[in-house]
Amino acid sequence: MIRLPLVLGMLSRYQSWAQVPLTLTVDQVAGVLGISRSSAYRLIQRGRINAVRISQRKIVVSKDELRRFLGLASTDATSTSDEGGELDGAEY
Repeated sequence: MIRLPLVLGMLSRYQSWAQVPLTLTVDQVAGVLGISRSSAYRLIQRGRINAVRISQRKIVVSKDELRRFLGLASTDATSTSDEGGELDGAEY
């Protein structure tokens, strides 16, 4: 089991999911997952992480998609991704 603070890498400065940007670059996603940028692109290419190309050179991943990939997505349809959620205590 991986504790979320270890997974958060470069985004560990955020204290809650509400502080994480709505979209993250592929570099930021790689940092969160503790993987290389090319591995992050590979996950996107294989459809494991859904991403959106917003320009010819920029691909972004939504905060909700990152939560889904990490297994942190809420199953409660009434809750939002910004509710609850101190980052340090959650487990993957």
